Amino acid sequence: MKSPRSAYMRNYQRHLTWRSQDHMCLAALAWVYRRKQIFVILFAGILLSGGIPGTTKLPRERHFLRRSDLMPNPRLDSSWLAIYRNYRDSAFIHTLGINTATFELLLAAGFRDGWDKYTIPRGDVNPNGQSRPGARSLDAEGALAATLYHLCSVVPDKSLEQMFAIVPSSLSRYLSRSIPLLLDVLKSMPEARISWPSRQEMKQSSEIITHRHPNINGAFGFMDGLNLPCQTSGDAGEQSAMFNGWCRAHVVSNVLVFDPKGMIVAATINAPGSWHDVRVANLDIYRLLLENTPEGFFVIADSAFKSRDEELSKKIHTPLKANSIFENLTDEQVAAEWAYSADITSARQAVEWGMRAIQGCFARLRVPLDANDKLGRRRLIEVCLRLHNLRTSRVGINQIRTVYIPAWTSNKRDFFGRLHATLFPESLGREDGIEPFPGGINDTVPAVL
Repeated sequence: MKSPRSAYMRNYQRHLTWRSQDHMCLAALAWVYRRKQIFVILFAGILLSGGIPGTTKLPRERHFLRRSDLMPNPRLDSSWLAIYRNYRDSAFIHTLGINTATFELLLAAGFRDGWDKYTIPRGDVNPNGQSRPGARSLDAEGALAATLYHLCSVVPDKSLEQMFAIVPSSLSRYLSRSIPLLLDVLKSMPEARISWPSRQEMKQSSEIITHRHPNINGAFGFMDGLNLPCQTSGDAGEQSAMFNGWCRAHVVSNVLVFDPKGMIVAATINAPGSWHDVRVANLDIYRLLLENTPEGFFVIADSAFKSRDEELSKKIHTPLKANSIFENLTDEQVAAEWAYSADITSARQAVEWGMRAIQGCFARLRVPLDANDKLGRRRLIEVCLRLHNLRTSRVGINQIRTVYIPAWTSNKRDFFGRLHATLFPESLGREDGIEPFPGGINDTVPAVL
């Protein structure tokens, strides 16, 4: 008979064997892990040193257009010159967003002189030296057309290179010069100005809105926010500032105010996407409402802009929320409040038309904006907003203007005819060949226009 001590010793030896096996497994895993680390370090070193010794590094293949792939002389023959020589309003509107008269107006307002006078940004060129406009691939007309086509489309650069018969480096330099130049020209034009209306202009706008919505007296504009897509920044702080949790995307926040003629009268642009519309509007638009808006006038907005401030609530009228509570009001008064809220909701639709007009015409705003170029972002947005005003005043293509102005100035038959054209745009221009316009678009320091 085996003693209990011998059985205990056998169990103890078996336990030691198991422990030694566990230690061996752990040691093997540690060895594999260390080998893996060494392999990763060696592989990274090989990549940084230019590859495995004794092998030849393959050159990176690049695909781009050269001068030999394009028409030989962009000043004599290109797709753009075919449109320019034909000189039809419908072709200009379809391609550039403006008619021929507005195109010539921009050239005469300073774009031609600025293009010929200043040098193109380049590393081997003196920025203060004498320009050589005759040596450029594009003249002032071609540069303005390339800029407008770039703003009004989402096509890649290669399509622009083919249309204007210029190489990629020339296109990049020309756009970097022409967009700031176009912005300076637009700032000098009364038709493209963005300014707060005077008392007389507010009165006229109020009459236009009241003619369509008799229960609304004193409204002179419509306010809303516009979120434009933005690229993801490599900086963690910048990325967090641009992320909008409601949209679940990186965006640039803007707040715009339209009048019933379709013109932008106030704008705060290029704010971080994480900011609420109220915070963006509080930078300047709220000050204009409180200090530069006479008693009895106000703007129409959605419930996001509803304010508890007594003075500001008189300047911003918003629809009622579904759970609104009315104290000390009769049933008739409550019904009147809901009826007025319905009119405000109906009138507020105009600001949606304005936002679609901007992104519909200037489709470049639908392409994610550069997260690392704050100045370039601001310039691009401001150019598009000022071009919108110029296009509205000179060309007249604007849904807000089409709905409100005929109702105020024309007879009923003309009004409903224009309304039909607004609701069914596919029937426009069939006689003269006009086609629907293409396009369907660390905290940043916002810009106030």
